[in-house]
Amino acid sequence: MSEDPDRERPFVNLERLRPGDHACLIYRSREACLRILIPYLKRGLALGQQCLLIGDHDDHESVSRGLSADGVDLRDALARGALVLSDLEDTFLKAGKFDPDRMLSRFHEASARAQAGGHSGLRICTDMSWSLEGSASMEDLFRYEAMLNLALSREGIVTLCQYDSNRFPPKDIVDAIRTHPLVVTGGRICGNFYYAPPEEFLKQGDPRLKVERLLTNLLERDQLQRSLAEAEEKFSSLVDNIGMGIALISKDQKVLFLNKQMLKWFPAAADVREPLCHRALHDPPRDSVCSFCPVVKTLQDGLPHESVTDAPLGATGRVYRLYSSPIKDRDGHISAAIKIMEDVTERFSLEEQFRQSQKMEAVGRLAGGVAHDFNNIVTAISGFTEFLLASLPGDDARRKDVEEIKAAGDRATALTRQLLAFSRKQVLKPVVLNLNAAVSRMQSLLARVIGEDVELKTVLDQGLANVRADPGQIEQVIMNLAVNARDAMADGGVLTLQTANVDLDEDYARSHPEVAAGPFVMLSVEDTGEGMNKETLARIFEPFFTTKEKGKGTGLGLSTVYGIVRQSGGSIYAYSEPGKGSVFKLYFPRVESRAVPSPRAKQPSSSLRGTETILLVEDDDMVRKLLSRILSEHGYSVLAVAGLEEALEWCRRKDQAIHLVLSDVIMPKTNGKELVRQVSALRPGIKAIFMSGYSDSIIAHHGFLDPGITLLEKPLEGETVLRKVREALDSR
Repeated sequence: MSEDPDRERPFVNLERLRPGDHACLIYRSREACLRILIPYLKRGLALGQQCLLIGDHDDHESVSRGLSADGVDLRDALARGALVLSDLEDTFLKAGKFDPDRMLSRFHEASARAQAGGHSGLRICTDMSWSLEGSASMEDLFRYEAMLNLALSREGIVTLCQYDSNRFPPKDIVDAIRTHPLVVTGGRICGNFYYAPPEEFLKQGDPRLKVERLLTNLLERDQLQRSLAEAEEKFSSLVDNIGMGIALISKDQKVLFLNKQMLKWFPAAADVREPLCHRALHDPPRDSVCSFCPVVKTLQDGLPHESVTDAPLGATGRVYRLYSSPIKDRDGHISAAIKIMEDVTERFSLEEQFRQSQKMEAVGRLAGGVAHDFNNIVTAISGFTEFLLASLPGDDARRKDVEEIKAAGDRATALTRQLLAFSRKQVLKPVVLNLNAAVSRMQSLLARVIGEDVELKTVLDQGLANVRADPGQIEQVIMNLAVNARDAMADGGVLTLQTANVDLDEDYARSHPEVAAGPFVMLSVEDTGEGMNKETLARIFEPFFTTKEKGKGTGLGLSTVYGIVRQSGGSIYAYSEPGKGSVFKLYFPRVESRAVPSPRAKQPSSSLRGTETILLVEDDDMVRKLLSRILSEHGYSVLAVAGLEEALEWCRRKDQAIHLVLSDVIMPKTNGKELVRQVSALRPGIKAIFMSGYSDSIIAHHGFLDPGITLLEKPLEGETVLRKVREALDSR
C-alpha cells in the first residue's frame, strides 16, 4: 500500500467548510486522523460553534490531549459547553444496534442546545468506522446518509465522519467515500466527484428506476467532463491567441508554463524541463536574474509590476512591455508569478510620433508669438532706415552703413516669415492647382539651383488629381526641399521629384497619427545623398536645427516646409538611412474642382500718392509713427490713434471726412475686426485694411482669409502699404 496521503500534511483549507457541509476522512493511522481533527475542532471553537466529539473514552482522551497541546484551554471549553464529549453508544445505538432515528434525534437536540447556549452553530466530529461492520449493505448506507444529509442541511450542522481504512476491504471504503459530498485528503477538503447523492436513489422503490437514475448520473458526469474539456480548450485557445506571451514562473525562477506566443519567441525553452526564466526567456540566455525584471519584484513583494525593455530579444530591435502579477495560495502566500510579455514597438513608435508632434506644436506657438512681437520691431527698423537712406545724398559715405542696416532688416524680415511659416501663422491664398504644373514650372529654376553635378528627374502622374494650396507656398516647399537635397549630395547625385495619386488606408493612418485615411495627392522628393541617422531624422523639422557648418544655414528650411504643408491641410514624412539617401513624402488632400489658371498680375497704380483722409489705428508707437509719416509724405491726411475709443471719437465728428480705416488686428481691449464693425456703424460703407503679423481666427480660419478681407502682412514695407491703400481707395 502507498504512503499515507495525510502523513505530515497540515489542514490547509478549513475555511471551505460551511454550515450543512458533510465530509469524510479516510485515515490509516490514529496520528494522521488527529492531525485533521485537532484543527477542525479548534477552528469551530474559534468561530464560536459548539463542538460535539462523539466517540469512546480513547477518542475523548486523545483529542483532548491534542487540543490542549495546541493551545486550547480545555477546562474552559468544557465548562462553557463549547466542547461536548458524547458517548458513541448513547448517540447511535439502541438495544445494541444502530438506530438512525435515535442518531437524528440526538443531532437535533444537540443543535437546539447549541443555539440555546448562544453558540454560532454546531460542529460534529465522529468516527463512523463501526457503521461498516456487520451486515450493513450499500442500501443501508444510502438510506442512512440520505437521512443524515437532509438533517445536516436543515439544521446547518458541520459534520466530519472518520473511517479507518485498515479495518475494511477497499470496496467498503469506496462505498463510504461515495456517500459523502466532501472528502478530506492530502490535508485538503475536496469536492467529491464520485459522490452519488443517496436521496436520489431512495426516492425510487423500484430497482429498475434506481438503475435508470444511476445511468442518468453517468450521463450527467460525462456531460460535465465534456464541458470541462471544452472550457479548457477555450481557455487554452484564449491564452494562445491573445497576441502576448504568457509564462508562469515559480518562486525559484523556474518556467512552469509557456503559451504559444512565448514559445514562438523562445523556441529553445520547449526542449528544457522547467528551465530557469532568465536563461529560457532571453535571447541570448542570461547567466543571472535580470535586475529590471518585474517578476523578481512581484515574487518579493506580492504586487503587480511592469517594465519596458528591449532586453528579451535585443537582437531584433523590438521593444517589449513586461507585466507581472502574483499567484497566491488559499492562505495568501505567493506561490508563483504570471509573466506577460507584449511587443509594443509600434505603439511606442506612435507615442514617440505623438510626443514629437506635441513638441512641434509647442515650439510653433512659441515661434509664432516671437515672430508677432518681432514684426513690429522689424517694421520700424526697416521703415526708418528707408527714410534715412532717402535723406542721404548718393555719394554720402554713410550710405554704406545704412544699407547694411537695411540688409540686416531684410534678413530679419525673411527670418520672421520663416518662423511664421513653421508656426502655421502665415496668411495663405489657396487656389485649386495641379502639382504637376508647379513642378514643371520650376524645373528650369531648380536645375540652376542644384547645379550641373546633380541630375534632376521628374516622374509625374499624368492623371494626377488637384489639390487646394497657395501656389507661392508650394513653390517655396519644392525649392527648400531641393536645396536641402543638393546640400546632402556634395559629390553629386540624382534628385527625383515624383507625383502620384495615393489612397492611404487605415493601417497607414494608425501608424502615422497626423494623417487620416483617404484619397491624397503625393509629392515625393528623393535624393541619393549621404542620408541621416535616427537621431537626426527625429529633429529635422525643428526650427534652427541644422547639421550644416556654422553660417551655412539658418535651420529653418525644413521647418518652413513642415509648417506650410501642415497649414495647407497636408502631412509630411521623411525616410532616411546613413549612406542611402533621403526621401520626403508630402500628402495633400485631393479636391474634385478644376485647377484655376494663374491670375494676371495687377497693373500697379500710376501714382502712390493721394489726398484722402486715413484713420490709422495701431497700438505700437513705433509702427504708428512710421506709417503716419509714410502716408503723410505721400499727400494723405492721417488721423493716427492707438485704440478703439480714440478711433470712434474721430468717427463721431460730422465735419471730419474719413475715407479709409487702416487698423492693426491684435490690440489691447479689442481687435481690428470689432473696431471696423463699430466704425462702420458710424460711417457706413467705409473701406478697411487690416495689418497683422500672422493669421488669426479674428480675420481668418485655418490661415485662409475670410471673404472681403484685405490684409497687409507684417513686417510692413512702405511701398506695399502705399500700393494697397491706393488700390482700396480707387476701388470705391
